[in-house]
Amino acid sequence: MDNTITQGGNKNLNIVNNYAPININQTPKCNLSDEQIYSDFIIASEDLNVHKSFFGKDSNIYIERKDVKDIEDWIFKDLDPNDGTIAVIAGNAGYGKSVIAKQLFHSLRNKQIPVLALKSDKLVVNNVEELIKELGFEFQIDDLVQKLSEDAERIVVIIDQIDALSQSLSSNRNPLNTYNRLINRISKIGPKVRLVISCRIYDLEYDPYLQQYNNLKKFIIKKLDDDEIKQVLKGLEISPETLSAKFLDFLKVPIHLEIFSIVFDRNKPIEFSSLQELYAEYWRKKILSDNLKDDSALVFIKELSNKMFTKQCITIDQRPFENRYLSAIRYLISEGVIVSNGNKIQFVHQSFFDYTNARCFVDDERSISNEILKENNHQGLFIRSGLRHILTYLREIRVDEYIHELKILLFNEKLRFHLKLLIINELSFLNAPNEDEKQIIKELKEKDEFLFKIFIESANSESWFRFLFENMQIQQNLVFSFNEYGNNIFQALRKMLYLNSNLAIKYLTQLPESVEKKNLISRLLFFVNDFSDVKILNLFDTYSNPSDLHDFFSFLENALKLHPDWVIKKLRIFFENTKPDDLGRLFSNHYEEGSAYEELLKEQSEKAIEYFVELLILIVEKDRKARLKAGIDNYFTGIQFMFYAPQKDNHSSHELLFFICDSVMDYFEKHYPTKKIQIEYYIDQFTSTKSLILHSLVIPTFIKHKEKLSDKIFRYLTQHSELFIEFDSCSVYEYYFRELLKETYPQFSVDQKLTINELILNAIPVKEKTKSYRYRKGVTEKGMLWHGLTMFKLLSMIPEDNRKEFRSIDLKYRELQRKFEKVPNKKPTGITVTSAETVMKNDAYEYMTFEHWKQTFREYKGDIHSFWDEKVSETGHSRKFEELCRIKPEKFHRLIEEIIDDKRIPVTYIVHGFEGLMKSDFPTHKICDMFQNFINLREDELTGYPLQMTVRITDYFIRNGQITNTIISFLCNTIIKQTDDQPRNNDLITDAINTPRGAAVNRLIKCHNFKIFEEKIFSTLENIALKASSVTRAAAIYELALLHNLNSKRNLDLFLNLMWDYDPGLLSIPLHKLHPLVYLIHVDFEKLIPFFEKATEIEESHQVISHILFFAWLNDCERSKELLDNILSRSVIAKATVIGIAFNNINDEKSFEKCYAIIMQFLNEDEKEIADKYEHAFYHLKPKLFSQIELFLFNYVDSNVGIQRDSSFYEYLQKCLQKYQNRETAEKCIDLTRKFSNHLKPDISQRSLTKEPLQVVIDAYSVIRDYHIQTEHLEFAMDTFDAMLKMSEYRGNMKTMLNKLDESLF
Repeated sequence: MDNTITQGGNKNLNIVNNYAPININQTPKCNLSDEQIYSDFIIASEDLNVHKSFFGKDSNIYIERKDVKDIEDWIFKDLDPNDGTIAVIAGNAGYGKSVIAKQLFHSLRNKQIPVLALKSDKLVVNNVEELIKELGFEFQIDDLVQKLSEDAERIVVIIDQIDALSQSLSSNRNPLNTYNRLINRISKIGPKVRLVISCRIYDLEYDPYLQQYNNLKKFIIKKLDDDEIKQVLKGLEISPETLSAKFLDFLKVPIHLEIFSIVFDRNKPIEFSSLQELYAEYWRKKILSDNLKDDSALVFIKELSNKMFTKQCITIDQRPFENRYLSAIRYLISEGVIVSNGNKIQFVHQSFFDYTNARCFVDDERSISNEILKENNHQGLFIRSGLRHILTYLREIRVDEYIHELKILLFNEKLRFHLKLLIINELSFLNAPNEDEKQIIKELKEKDEFLFKIFIESANSESWFRFLFENMQIQQNLVFSFNEYGNNIFQALRKMLYLNSNLAIKYLTQLPESVEKKNLISRLLFFVNDFSDVKILNLFDTYSNPSDLHDFFSFLENALKLHPDWVIKKLRIFFENTKPDDLGRLFSNHYEEGSAYEELLKEQSEKAIEYFVELLILIVEKDRKARLKAGIDNYFTGIQFMFYAPQKDNHSSHELLFFICDSVMDYFEKHYPTKKIQIEYYIDQFTSTKSLILHSLVIPTFIKHKEKLSDKIFRYLTQHSELFIEFDSCSVYEYYFRELLKETYPQFSVDQKLTINELILNAIPVKEKTKSYRYRKGVTEKGMLWHGLTMFKLLSMIPEDNRKEFRSIDLKYRELQRKFEKVPNKKPTGITVTSAETVMKNDAYEYMTFEHWKQTFREYKGDIHSFWDEKVSETGHSRKFEELCRIKPEKFHRLIEEIIDDKRIPVTYIVHGFEGLMKSDFPTHKICDMFQNFINLREDELTGYPLQMTVRITDYFIRNGQITNTIISFLCNTIIKQTDDQPRNNDLITDAINTPRGAAVNRLIKCHNFKIFEEKIFSTLENIALKASSVTRAAAIYELALLHNLNSKRNLDLFLNLMWDYDPGLLSIPLHKLHPLVYLIHVDFEKLIPFFEKATEIEESHQVISHILFFAWLNDCERSKELLDNILSRSVIAKATVIGIAFNNINDEKSFEKCYAIIMQFLNEDEKEIADKYEHAFYHLKPKLFSQIELFLFNYVDSNVGIQRDSSFYEYLQKCLQKYQNRETAEKCIDLTRKFSNHLKPDISQRSLTKEPLQVVIDAYSVIRDYHIQTEHLEFAMDTFDAMLKMSEYRGNMKTMLNKLDESLF
């Protein structure tokens, strides 16, 4: 008898008597072949495989969806480390997600990729075991996938319509949880396995069970494009040209195209004006078909839709209908009108259910107002779509009854606000409202002004705009009721600017005078998209706000195409009114201004360049006048151009002037052949100035078009002969001037060359006639060292063949070459940073002997030298030595040994040598012996930076356990003998570790593991404790806890001595794991009490001391609570600190009670810092504590700090809903969110709070799920929902959510 029990499912296992091993969650190892698994996967994927993917009745009419390739590319792409293995096909209902999933399935099969496709709406199961059984598998699904992944390149699992489980009738969440668990298990197998899930966008965003997939890789499914529509129409033998653009756009939704393909009849009108009309024809063909023997299909479909509407569900059990309507059910399934899944049936599409329900409802002469307003009827989210369709259908069939129902609903206090808003929105989109509908809006103003104002901001058609502004004169409310109507009218005008700009401008110009008129119009100007009416420019001139740079420049950018001259005028005025900043920049330094200039160049290049040239001339002339006033009249660069270096298309926003320069340079160069006259005029303007930058901008054009401009170039060079001497006063001009000489000299005539030669040979500036000094190749030189450099720069640019034509310049070139070797013409790169780390050439280092090295060490001392000095620096040379010691330690350690006792060699080289050895694999003990020798012989020479480096080297020996008496003594001597540094920054620790003494203290404490040196360590630190500066003492205190195990009591005394003066900087050293107080409170807390009492009086200590005292209290230290209460009574900082720590430790079961007491204690404080601490805590609070802190949560929402709560509180509630997903949690979250009205309103400038309270309500509402059962919390949820919807601060986000909901169902 086998007594072993194996449990592999998720059902409870009750064991009465145990006599053998129990194996929990163990299943037999998969022994199937890959071929067998692949075959089983194909069979299991049949539900998706048979899903209809063609249009109409012809299987040849189909579209290969482009999204499939995008998804395949992701599947075969190698993932980055942070990428997930799950992707989501997301789209609205009717967009063809299942078709894409099916096409993906077939494409992968054709590529021999193992793929399992599960249609979750067909496989509704309560656990994985049921799913395995339903699929006919012998093993766990993840085991089968794991087995395939061992050899396959990729394995793909497709789960289609997971949102269908979210929409299901039952509140049983097991089916959805089952798939979530399966997805989680498969996703962990490895990067070879990819999961593809399809889901509606709305459910991804608002269903708490599916939100986890919203941040994953998404493929958003959009409407079909023109070519795809034409392809289907061609299959139907319909010419797209015969259809209106509006109807073609209507057919871009796949479900619309599918229904159209079914009902299309060449003998009837092709186009349908709405989905209602399309479904009406579908109804005639399917429900009222002449082929039906009786009306059972019609009777059944009416009863089915009525049941679904009453119960507010989209899926229903078919068995109660079978006795009466079995043949009708079979017929409707065969025609695709309803879809069967086991015993469950639903309409082919939600939108057809809505049409059916509306039609049946109206045909039966039922009253929608009676239905919705009847006692105990839940006016939830589900009925929105039905209400909308019923009213739409009723308006087409019985307009008088429709008006009657509208009035009852809109003016009845029992109708929920979100449904009234739905009706208002439906009305607001009517392109041709009738007179009765207009009368309702008039009545609305009298009976419900609040709803009337919402209608104003919702209005979305020209007819309504004309009615509101011309008939009802709503603009008059701006005079006396701006605060009440201002925002509503603003929203209406904003939409009107988009729909009919000219009409909006008309109303804007006619607005009555009011205090807020200027601000209102100024804000609206940002939304203008039609600039054909010049009146809009007049409005801008009168009402724009130049201080709002974003809106100001956005308007200019948008006006560019039609009104470039006006825009340039505005830019010029703005430039003239902008004062230079501290760096002398002439533009505003705002991104928006730079963007406007870039757009101007892009849209109106010729006019832009004309304006840019004007600006540049204006700038340099202003600079020149200032120079003339100072008595200076030579060529100049100008402070504004000091850091300019041409780098086309590579400027940041604050370099707008440089962008202008580059644009002009580029335009001249590219467009000279076609804009010759204009550009030559600009060139003459630029070269007539003394701005070397403007001269630079024309030279690239000279060079590129040198043949055509040869004579002009020669005249330029000869007429500006001073530039042969002054060209190098601007690095940009120097580069271009020398390049110009190189490129154009060969094409000059002999006489022209002789003229140029003479100018070059006379190019000797005054500065080169001055005597100077330099150190070069070990020799100090004196004299006119730079005489001829300018001339050589020019001669070196003349091509050799041309130079040799003239003996005079060739001889001079060779003479100067011996002196200067070479002066390459380097293109300027703007701001550059140079260092003093100059070194010799690499090949010199290659062949140096030890004697050569020693000679250079003695020679190269110090880093300070002149700009022209070519001396090798001590820093650069020592770093090179360090590098070679690292690469070749066996060779260079001998050189280090040889120079240790040579006092002619700076210790810097020896220290860098040690640094190199430490980075190599050279034996540590040998380095240690050499280092001790160095300390013994050269310690007295160590000061400043070399001493700092030497102290740092001891880290290496500490890490490797090679601490000796010599090293300890060196650290102790440094601590005792070195002078103190005073604080330089606001950070004592940074100051401390960057001084030799502080660094030595830090390293000495790190020697705590060497018990033999205990006395030396403590006595040295005790020696300085009462006399060292706060900088040195900070180095000791920072990690003093390291000495705890060496001698905890002595360490306590040392700490108190170091803190003798209660220095505020020392008291505020941040708490971390090696802060001494973390450990000392456990040594002798009583001895620390006087220290805490005194420290409490110093404000800078409050953060650290309150933190420590809180931990002392958690550890039951005597009198710790008394001390903690004392500091809490003194300081907001202490309160905020302790609150934060309490939240951080509340997850600890042992600390929970005390932490909970703290977070409850300060709920009624008024300070923002404390409120922020509470708010921030919710980011890290664990959902598992929800039930334990329930009382706190309810107290918090009603407290002083709670009114300042932000998004994190509501995000915490969302996490709790996602974790527990039960009615009890959902109801509590609804109760907590109902308090939303007592907190500060959303304000983007103060808080990030926007839609989060709404999200909690929706999530909780979804968790409860039982829409068809009346529960008070469903009503509470809708009460809260309506209350938020009435607040303008929330309404925008909520309307967006509702629109997504309505679209997803539509």
